[in-house]
Amino acid sequence: MGFTTDLLTGLATRWHNAGIAVYQATGAYAANDIAIVLGVPGQNPAAQIALAVYNNGDDATLSDSTPMVQVRFRGQNADPVGADDLADAVFDDLQGFTGNLPNGIRVVFAKRNSTFPLGIDGNGRQERTDNYELTVHRPSAHRE
Repeated sequence: MGFTTDLLTGLATRWHNAGIAVYQATGAYAANDIAIVLGVPGQNPAAQIALAVYNNGDDATLSDSTPMVQVRFRGQNADPVGADDLADAVFDDLQGFTGNLPNGIRVVFAKRNSTFPLGIDGNGRQERTDNYELTVHRPSAHRE
C-alpha cells in the first residue's frame, strides 16, 4: 500500500482497537455497526466515519510531511448527537496525539483545525466533518 492508504488504515485500526467504531479492510458491515471507511462514505450502515487526505505539505529535504485528514461523521438519524458523539470520541483520541499508529506510521503531532456541520443527508442522517492537521514522519528516496 502507499503511504496515504497506510496512514488512513492506521487511524482506522486505532479507532477500531479503541472501540470507537468498526474497521474492516474487506467484507460487509453489520447494519448496527458504526463503520470506518476510507474515502467516500457508502449508503450502509447508517452510522459511519469516512477518512480522506487532502492538501499535503512536505518538506523538500527532511522526512516531515503534514497531511490534512478529513474525518467525516454520520450518525444513525437526523439527531446531531450521533455525529457529534463520534466526533468527540475521535477528538479525545487524536487531539495532541504523538506516537505510532498500529501499523507503525509515526505521528509527530496531531491537532484539529476545524469542524463544520454538514446537515442532513438524503437519507435523513446528520453529518459533520472535522479536519485534522497531522505532522508525520514520511521518509522517501530523496529525503532524510
